[in-house]
Amino acid sequence: MNDMITIPVSGTEMIPLMKESLSNLKSFEVNFELNSYEKQFYVLQHKRRLAKEAFTFTDHVRAFILTLLIEGAGWEYVEGNLERIEECFKHFNAESIFARPMENFSCTLVSYECAYPNLYQEMELVKPNLMMMMELDKAGGSIDRYFTSKLPERAAFELLYNKQFHFVGLRYDQICAYMKNVGIDMPNPDPLTYALFSPNRLGLWDDDTIDQNESMAITRHLAEETGFAMSYIDHVTGIFCHSICMKSPKCGLCELRSYCAYEAKPD
Repeated sequence: MNDMITIPVSGTEMIPLMKESLSNLKSFEVNFELNSYEKQFYVLQHKRRLAKEAFTFTDHVRAFILTLLIEGAGWEYVEGNLERIEECFKHFNAESIFARPMENFSCTLVSYECAYPNLYQEMELVKPNLMMMMELDKAGGSIDRYFTSKLPERAAFELLYNKQFHFVGLRYDQICAYMKNVGIDMPNPDPLTYALFSPNRLGLWDDDTIDQNESMAITRHLAEETGFAMSYIDHVTGIFCHSICMKSPKCGLCELRSYCAYEAKPD
């Protein structure tokens, strides 16, 4: 465990207390989102990886394209239209995708009522990024080996900043989402989660400066402590942060308030 991780509340206490706090909201939407974890695409892919299934280049193409569509249209839409989306993208065969103008894919998706503000712009990112992925696949023996041979946070930063192999037009959180969609277990970058872990709230890290690396270290420790996947801890923590432990938190509903430094501040 990293020297800077300090655990005033254990993961085995923290996760149930977060879920109890969320139940205090008495919100159908929050409860539905909390219980949706097992149906998420990235969870299904993580189970494949735990079962030692091989991830092919086509799996990575599927993950990359679905990452864009899930962010834009939502997983419920993508899940309900997955067969049509697979047909639209020629079952995610890279050569078949290169053979057609990306505008054709965009128009087909619009005809499926999969329209969102950045759809056309994001579809234009597909070919240059598939080209990079093909080059990475050749250079590293396989693209999947690239991800399984290093820490997830390192791989994500490399694909953001590496001069030779980097994603074009993607943000760091989108790269993390793509990695999760090929079964890599990792949390999403989220400033609200960083704030929750900081000394100003739960104090799971003894430095005010927290970024994705520190959040990853904390989440990895909590996963080891609880036996849960990092993505599950991140799922619960993310909903908790966006529903209760916000910038102006709902402390009266929070079952973790006895561990938290926020309420100690004067009004």
